[in-house]
Formats: sequence, C-alpha cells, structure tokens
Amino acid sequence: MATAETEDAADCSAEPMASISKEQLRDGIEFSEDAVVVALMGGTGAGKSTFISLLTGEDVGIGHNLQSCTTDVGVYNFNYKDRHTVYLLDTPGFDDTNRPDSEILQEIAFYLAAMYSRKIQFAGIIYLHRITDTRVSGSSLKNIRILQNLCGADAFDRVVLATTMWSSLDSMEGGHEIGLQRCEELRYPEFWGEMIQKNSIMKEHDGSAASALSIISELVDRDGGAVLNIQKQMVDQNLSLDGTDAGRYLQKDLLEARERHEKEIAELKKNIQQAIAEQDTEAVNMFKQEKEAADSKVERLRNNSNQLKLSLSQIATREQTKFLSRVSNLEDTLAATTDPAVEQRLKDLQGQLLQAEKEMLDYKAKHEQEISLQRMVNEQAIANAQNIAKLQEMHIASLEDQYKAIKEQYARESNRKRQRKSLVNMLMFDKILMLFNPFGGLEDGYHRRGRHFR
Repeated sequence: MATAETEDAADCSAEPMASISKEQLRDGIEFSEDAVVVALMGGTGAGKSTFISLLTGEDVGIGHNLQSCTTDVGVYNFNYKDRHTVYLLDTPGFDDTNRPDSEILQEIAFYLAAMYSRKIQFAGIIYLHRITDTRVSGSSLKNIRILQNLCGADAFDRVVLATTMWSSLDSMEGGHEIGLQRCEELRYPEFWGEMIQKNSIMKEHDGSAASALSIISELVDRDGGAVLNIQKQMVDQNLSLDGTDAGRYLQKDLLEARERHEKEIAELKKNIQQAIAEQDTEAVNMFKQEKEAADSKVERLRNNSNQLKLSLSQIATREQTKFLSRVSNLEDTLAATTDPAVEQRLKDLQGQLLQAEKEMLDYKAKHEQEISLQRMVNEQAIANAQNIAKLQEMHIASLEDQYKAIKEQYARESNRKRQRKSLVNMLMFDKILMLFNPFGGLEDGYHRRGRHFR
C-alpha cells in the first residue's frame, strides 16, 4: 500500500530535457512564475549529486572518491507536485579538490545576489552531512561556518540540515544508535547547535526519493522566500565580496594559511643558508625545492585572497562571460549530435561491454579449470598447460584491454550526454541572469512570464 510520501514522490518528476534551438539561445527563455530555487550545500562526498538524482531522475555524475565531482554550480529542475518548477543549485563544497574556495564563494554569491535582485523566489538551503563521519573534520567545519555566514541568523529558519548515508551504518553492530549519537554531537553549539536554536530543521535522509522529497518540502511548501545575509550585503549595501560576513571569514582563513606558509619559508631560508655553510649540496637542493613549493602556495593564496576583493558588478561580468561560453558549447553540441544517435550509441556500447565482460570471465574460468586438471598429470603436461595458460592469459589481457577501451568510450559518451542535459538546464536558468545589472536589475527586454522587472 502506497504511503502519502510515496504518492508525493510519484508526483515529483523530472521535466523532459528541453529541445533548445539556436533561435531560443538568441531570443531568450522565459522563467515561469511558479519557479522556486533551492540550493544544495555540503562537503565533497556528502551526497548532493545523489540527492538531486533522486528528485530529477537524471544522472548528475556521482563521485565515488575524494575527488570532487561537482566543480561548478550546476542547475537541475523538476516538477514538484504539479505546483512548482523547482530549480536545484548543486554547489561545490568548500573542500573542493579542483577549485579554490574564493572562486567557489564568488560563483555562489553571484547566483544568490542575482536571484535576489531579480525577485526570484529562493526557498532556502539544504545542507548535507555524512553520518558516517566519525568526527566533524576541519573541512566540514569550514563548510558549516561559511553556510552560517552566508545565511545570517535571521535566515537560519530557511536551512534544512540533513544527515546522509545512514545505510552505510547498517553493517555495524549498533550502527543506528551510533548514528543517533553523532546526531546529538552535531547539535553541539560549535557545530549546528546555534542554527537549530534559530529554527533550522534537522532531518535524516534515508537515501530514498520519498525522503529527498520530504526534505525539499520543508522549504518549498512554506510561504514566501528566504533572504540571506550575503544577498542583502552585496545588493542592498553594495559591499565587495570580502566585505560580506562570508567573505571576511574566508579571507581570515586564507590569511592564516598564508602566514603559516610564510613562516615555513622563513625557516627554509635559514636551512638553506646553514646547508650552504656546511657545503651540503644535497640538502641545499632539497630545501630549495621545498621553498619553491611553499612560495607557490603563498602566491596561490594571495591570488585567492584578491578574488574576494571583487564587487558584484565585477563578478557579474565574469559570470556572464562563462554563460556565453556555455551557450557556445551547447550550440556546438546541438550541431554535433542528436539525442537518438547518442542513445543508440550508448546502447551499442553497453552491449559490447556486457559481451566483453562475459568472454573475459569465461576465459578466466576455463583457464583456472585447465590449470587444476593439468596439475594431476606429469611434468611435461604441466609445462604444456603452462604454455597454454600463458597464451590464454595473453588473450585475457587482450580482452581486458578491449573491455577497458569500450568502457572508457561508453563513459565518454555518457558524459557527453550528461553535459548536454546539464548545459540545457544551466541555460534555462542562466538566461535570466545573463543581462543582470547589479545596479538596475535587468537590461530592457528581459522578463518573467507576465511581469517586467526594471
């Protein structure tokens, strides 16, 4: 018997990927009155992409290691109970392996500020945290602090704090109780405590679509929208990014890191001088290499710090350049392929993958069986079997190479399809921000359906 949550989940469906023509790219896309935006935040591997996949039915590109899968803000949309088009902003964590924190904050700040200026309904933020983490790490704490500074205490009631990966505790004795204990620790003042006191909602996400929908509903079903600290500071007060609470926090973090490396450089300089005095060439070279690495880190940190000194108009110019690049990429993709062709190619590659895998496993099984039988006969037979085994191993290696090549090709085709869908979704959302003017809303000619904003 279907539960109410299950029935709701059935009503939550991804909208089909829009067929975007070059004319639409040029002329613009309307942003519907029923649209609502929800941002997803959390550290790398917290489950943001999986959460979005549950709601949209799309393959968002899910990472299985500590490398960040989400490197830019991604936009995905789905139909919520036939009442709203919900846009989900998939944001990189502030422990991203591919981008500096200042660049990530810059991009998130632009989206939030542009939505606020455009009067687009922003329902709030869902922050995801792995319940499998035995402690709150330094990078997790940084993500929490930036979240708090982005929002400000007045907007904490528009944040859902959701713990993920509960099923990973099932194999542990008393796993659920361990998870509950970790939830209690997250309620400490130094972690989520202050936010919960100011009406942030804490929820367990069990990994199902119904659970994801229940979490989304905590924000989307509420009247009105959220107004975050950083939106007021950048739009109403016209502060540069490093003048906002979130920017100041990150600037302080960057300064502390830079000071640590500068101390390291000073110490390395002393070590180099001492090694020169001792005529220890090997030590001199080693310390010089370490100093070069530390110098590079300081320079990167200095550049990252400068990224935070930009005004909203400067950030908007950068983001609009990126948008035009997305449009160009999408036009190239549309010209290069059509959906049916990509779908058929994926099916063909999938069939080849399965066949290659079956052949590989069959040969391995046959190989092991023959070796076992030949061990029971004389030495000459064993030698013959070993020669046969070598030939079979070469054949297996060849099959494995084929399998790997087909798998890589399949991954490239899948990624190409995913990028196309992502570009279309990004375009549908970004078009409303393209001509964003931080001092006057929009340029003439841009509209939401039924209303004009100047």
